[in-house]
Formats: sequence, C-alpha cells, structure tokens
Amino acid sequence: DIVLENMFDQGYISTDELKEAQRDDVYTEIADHDTAREAESSVYSYFVDETIVQALADLEDAGYSEAEARNLLYSGGLRIYTTQDPQLQTIMDEEISNPDNYAHTELKYSFTYRLSVTHKDGSTEHFSENNVRSYMRQKNGAAFKLILATEEEARACAAEYRSTVVGGDDTVDGERLDITLQPQGSCVLMDQETGYVRAISGGRGEKTAYLSLNRATDSLRQPGSTFKVLTAFAPALDSAGATLGSVYYDAPYSFEDKTFTNWWGDEYVGYANIRDGIDYSMNIIALKTMMNTVTPQLGYQYALDFGITSLVESETGANGKVYSDIGSTLCLGGITHGVSNLELTAAYAAIANKGVYTKPVYYTKIVDSNGRILIDKEPETHTVIKETTAWLLTDAMQGVCVSSHLYNHGNIGTSSFETKIEGLPTAAKSGTTTGSNDIWFVGYTPYYTLGVWQGFDENTSVTESSDVRQLWYSIMSRACNGLPSKEFPERPSSIEEVTICHKSGKLAIPGVCNAD
Repeated sequence: DIVLENMFDQGYISTDELKEAQRDDVYTEIADHDTAREAESSVYSYFVDETIVQALADLEDAGYSEAEARNLLYSGGLRIYTTQDPQLQTIMDEEISNPDNYAHTELKYSFTYRLSVTHKDGSTEHFSENNVRSYMRQKNGAAFKLILATEEEARACAAEYRSTVVGGDDTVDGERLDITLQPQGSCVLMDQETGYVRAISGGRGEKTAYLSLNRATDSLRQPGSTFKVLTAFAPALDSAGATLGSVYYDAPYSFEDKTFTNWWGDEYVGYANIRDGIDYSMNIIALKTMMNTVTPQLGYQYALDFGITSLVESETGANGKVYSDIGSTLCLGGITHGVSNLELTAAYAAIANKGVYTKPVYYTKIVDSNGRILIDKEPETHTVIKETTAWLLTDAMQGVCVSSHLYNHGNIGTSSFETKIEGLPTAAKSGTTTGSNDIWFVGYTPYYTLGVWQGFDENTSVTESSDVRQLWYSIMSRACNGLPSKEFPERPSSIEEVTICHKSGKLAIPGVCNAD
C-alpha cells in the first residue's frame, strides 16, 4: 500500500489504477508462488520433466509470461493429457536398470561434487568435480578420468581433494557428492504413425532431482554409423538416382587430409552395393555414396529435414577454427556437437512412417480448471523422403537384425546377437563411434520406433557394443509382446524387382553373373 500510494503521489498511476491494484490479493499470489516453488522441488520422471519443459514453452508461445506460465502450470489446476503409455514406461524403466542387459559391460562410477568453503580471512571459494579432476591429473597424469571402480573409491577421491582445500580454521558452507553408475544410457520409444512419445528414460539408476540431466533429450552425442542412412543412403535412393544395387569399390580411401578405413580394420572387399553398405555398416561404401553421388551439402540438407537441429553449417570456435558439418565425415556421424537420442529416434520414425517426419509429441492438450482448452497440440509433420525410399531402406535394414556374413568374407558380418522381434518384421541400424565412446541401436517394428544409446558421461570406451542390442531387444520385445501380427507397409507398385549382378549393379547375364 505504501508503494502504491507513493506511485500515485508521484503521478505514475491514476486513481482508478491505484484502487484496482489495492484490490489485488497479493498474499494469495505469494502463496500460489510458494506452492509452485514447492511443486518445482518435487522429483518427477524424465517424461514428466520433458512434458513440463514443452508445456511451459507452449504456454509462453500462447501469450503467457514466463511467471504466469509457471504459476499456471504448478498451481493453476491444469490437466495435461500426455502421450505416455504407463505400461511401456514401466518396461523401459525396468530394463534400463536391469543388470542382465549389461552382462558384458564392467560397471564403473563417476561423481559430481559441490563444495563451498569460507576461509579464516573471510573469503569464500567454490569447488566442483572439475577441480577434483584437475588435482587428480596433476597427481596421476593427464589421462586420468573421474571413472572409478567402486562407490568407495569415488568417495575417497572426493575426500582426498577436500582435505587439500579445507583447513582447520575454515568453515564448510555446503557440500554435496552425487555418485552415478556408469556406463550410462538413454532410451526413447515412439509411435511412428502419430509421433507420440510413449516412453522415455534419461539415465540408469534412481532419479533424485527435478529437471536433472536427461540424456535422451539434453545430451548431444556422436551418432556414428546411424548417420549413414540419413545423410548418404537415404538421399542417394531418394533423389540421386541410386538403388540398393548401386555398386561402389571398397578400397582404401582418402579425401583432402583424411584417410578412411572400414570399422573392422584394413580389410576390403572390392565391389559392394548400397544394401551391403547398410547391412554391414561399410564406411567406404557410405563415404563414396555421399561424395560421388549425393554430395555433403545434400546429405546435410536431408539431415535437417529428418529433424536434426544440432548440426552446424558454419561456426567459429574459441580457438578461431571454423567448424562445419558439411563435409566428408558427416555420413560417418563425425559432427561438431552430436545429436540427441530424441531427434535421432524421430528421424528413424520418419523412415518407418513411409517417409513422413512428425515432431515428437509429449501431450495432446492442456485444459484449465474450468475445462477450457488452453493448448490443443497439433502434430507438426512434413515429408522427408518418398514412400519408395522409405520402403527400400526398411527392406535393407531388416538385414541388420539377423546374423549374417558378407559374401566370401566370413569374418565381416553383422552382430551374432539377433534383434529381430519374434512374429514381427524388424528393421534397425547400429552405430559405434571411434573408440567405442558412443554405442547406438535405433530401429523399429510396425508398431514402435526405439532408440537406445550407451556410453560414459565422461567420454571413454564402452567395452562391449552387443549390450546396447540386448537392451534394445529387451525393451522392444516386451513392448510388442501380445500385439497382433502386422507387416511393414506394402511395397509401392512403382518398385520393380529384378535379378542383378552383385559386382556391377546392372542386370545379370545368365551363365556369367551367376558364377559369382
């Protein structure tokens, strides 16, 4: 009241504005704000966290201020109709924390650390795990990483550093140590026909904080060979005149200042086609497809159309170097910032949905306490690739889900762990980055698209890539269990099937090509 009277006396507000403001029940607003703050301190699931983020953004887009949107969301009695399937979410939560899905991976532990200290002279310092890492590297060498064998070692590491910065006359104002199981993981399960996100997990282990790191949506990681399909093979089939039988020569390959090999090493197979390139994730075939047929610029554009928003056209780093994802390494998933699991899963969902991309949907509508619809969420869709291209890619990626070996090269093959879901056709693509720091498996059945990532928060090698397939299979098989038999979309009438020569990609000559 004092402030309002002063504003009136100094001519900032009129008599009517003064009376209106004095009628405002400010104490109720303060109580509502406190209720909102209390709600914000609750620990929600990764799915609810992400729904809150999206709902707040949509409410602000609808004309609410940030403060109004937050108060409305947390204390306004809203009803939000989410796309989450509780049964599928339970399956995902159980499997991502199931030790049986990490049978070949050695468990490790990392930690985050916060320490605030007031010294005898009155000065205050704040420390984090970055300080611990620097201390340990000075002691143990530059290669040291905050990845420990046991929780006890993690606690001991933090305690050792603490002893170096806290003196006898110092006061510890605050301290927190959070230990995290490693390697970590993330999962996204979508209904490709609607774009509805049915389940999401941003990490292994118990979630202990509101809006904590969601590795499915917040973490950008290198996509590895999953990008071959999006940036090389899809555009080659869709608009560059290639077919699954188009042949390239698998041999040592250099471009500009880079020399490339296949993921299995320095062995090459000579002539191989795009279907081989997909089945066996052949680096050289993907590179030559993009560089000789597609071009990096076109591959980059297709990635954008597939909904990948983290790519860089041109960016100058702190070191003055200019970075761009329009280059030869794009098709191998070597990009500036990486991608999120959510966007990568949505890209593959577009292939599963006959080439139509749908931006991921977390909720369908927001209704206020009076039943008035505030937000009616309409899916955002566009066509990325032709239906024929989507069918061909799906047909080829079914080979990734069963164990097989490249002709005449028995040591070059797909994983011995088969991921085909019983009773349903299954298509997928794996991805492993240099040093096995990021392991991916993204695929779909006629019902769902699932993306799974595994890796360490602090980049280091994952020991066994087959575990990501195990986790993917464990979730997808349970998600599809009991569903009616269903096939992928029928082959478009414009696709013809002919017998071709495996080495030339051209029509086979009887008596000649069948001798290969």
